[in-house]
This record gives sequence, structure tokens and C-alpha cells, in this order.
Amino acid sequence: MSRYWLSGGTGFVGGRLAEMLREDGHEVVALARPTADTRRLVAAGAEIAPGDITEKASVVRSMEGCDGGFHVAAWYEIGVGDRERMFHVNVDGTRTVLEAARETGLPKLVYCGTCGALAPHAAGEVPEPHLEGPEDLGSYYAESKHAAHLVVREAAAEGLPVVTVMPGGVYGPKDTSAVASALRLIIRGLMVASAMDDTELTWVHVDDVARGHILAMEKGKPGEEFVLGGEVASMKRVLGKVAAAAGRKPPRFSIPTRALKIIAPISGPFTRMAGFGPRFLKEGISVEGKSWAYSHAATTKRLGYKPRSLDEGLPETVAWFREDLAAEKARKRVKKTG
Repeated sequence: MSRYWLSGGTGFVGGRLAEMLREDGHEVVALARPTADTRRLVAAGAEIAPGDITEKASVVRSMEGCDGGFHVAAWYEIGVGDRERMFHVNVDGTRTVLEAARETGLPKLVYCGTCGALAPHAAGEVPEPHLEGPEDLGSYYAESKHAAHLVVREAAAEGLPVVTVMPGGVYGPKDTSAVASALRLIIRGLMVASAMDDTELTWVHVDDVARGHILAMEKGKPGEEFVLGGEVASMKRVLGKVAAAAGRKPPRFSIPTRALKIIAPISGPFTRMAGFGPRFLKEGISVEGKSWAYSHAATTKRLGYKPRSLDEGLPETVAWFREDLAAEKARKRVKKTG
């Protein structure tokens, strides 16, 4: 079995990847900030290495002696206003990891990119991936990941053994993203209206994304890039499937984009109250009607990647969120009575 270095292990995708690597019998050295919640990693049996992807010494120290590595860490959030910090974490942090891999002689590194860093295209198409595109990709997150992808490509061209994977819209148990917030609202029967309904993604279960990382490590060649996609669907279709799985009615209204454009400039305080960044509406509007669905046919052919459909992946996801909401309600009840 192998000893793998991992960044982003306290996150949604990285946490599941750590568990899967341990289930396969591998050792995992998980880089984690001192303030991060590492309970899931500890439960999986991972070794915790204090550090940060923007601090080279800690990356080098934790990476030494490893047989391979997975760089999954990123600041993933839509609507944030701090562009400089977003680029520092996602671009400078990636550059630091690449430099550490070079210094330690890491045999292979798998970098987790995103389909969101690729150029958007018209809905209804599922082309092969292409990185070249407009500078404005809709969000600071996507722009930073686009820039980081270029840094990784340059390192691969210079001979660093790095393989890139590009997940689509990831969903599944234990998610804490904006997608999870929408799922929770539907499951609770509180989503009356939806927005950005025609935005299209290739939706992929977190287990398939984690397995795709491992397949890229085992079978990918340096410089190769693989889409980790699944079923292509619009936001409206996905929300409808979630509602059906939860036994709820889908959103009854769709908020027109023109209405969102009117309120976007003054929406900051309200989106913050809802748990989103101040640019959430502005960035959401920019992706309406566009698609980031790319073909994963080459990934299936080269790596044996076989993602599940939404009908296979959503029921267990909805079931987990229901249990989590019930547990959260019970905790609040105990706290109130205690």
C-alpha cells in the first residue's frame, strides 16, 4: 500500500477522498490548519500534519517520504468580495504545492481543478474540455481556479509529474456548499421560488469524484487532464428531482433574471444574512443560461471512470440531509430545554 499526501482533507471532496484512501488500505498524511476541524480525518485514521498550502515549509515537511499526493484544497465560495485573498489561496497556494512536490521529488501529484474554470458554452451541448475562454468566468472562484489550472499546466510542461482532474457540480452527503443550502431549503419545504434555473452543469456524486482522483493517481499520465462529470442537467431539473426524492413540491416560481439584476446592487446585506457572500446575486446572474457541462468520455475510456446518475445518487443524498436536519433540530431542542 502507498503513503499519500493530501490537502483539503477537512473539506467536502477531500474528506471523502481521505476516507476512501483509508478504506483502500493506504496511509494518508493530511495537511490541515491548526484551527481546522479534523475530527473526520482522525476518525478515518489519517495522520494530521499541521500547516497551510500557502506556507511552503509546512507543505514540504508533510510531503516528504510520500508516494504520491492529492492537492484538493481551495477556497470554494460563490459571492465573496475578497478577490486578492481568493487568488492567494487558490493560485499562490497551488504554486506552493507544486514547488514542494518538485523539491521533495514527489512521484506523482493529482491536482483537483474544476469544470467551472473552463470556458462556458451554450446549454444543450456537451463538448470536450477546453481551458481557453473569456477572462470573466462569472466568479472570483472560477477565475482563480482558471489561473491555477494554467500554473499547473506550465509545471506539467516543465516535467513535473502532475495529473489534473476537473469535477463538475459535486453533490452528496456531508456537503456544506451553496448547493447544500438549496437542498436543505427544498427538503424543509421552504423553497418557494428558484433562480438561475437554466444554468447547466454535469452533476457528479462526491464518491465518484473521490474515486476519480484515485483512478487518476493509479492510471493517469503526467500532463493528462480528466473531466470528472456525471449527468448533465439544469438547476431547475435538479431541484425538481430533489423535491421528488424528498416528497416535497418543487419551487412554484422562478425569479426572472431581469428582476435579479435590479436588486443585485443592493442585495449584499440580505445575501450575508442568508449565509452567502455579498456578490452572490451578481455572480449567479452571470452564469444564467450558460453551461459548464463537459464530456467525461475520455475519462471513462482511459481510467475506467463510471459515475452514477442523479436518480442513483440523489435519494441517499436527500436521506442524509433529512437525518442531519433532524439531528440539528434535536440538538437545538436539547439546548433550549437545557
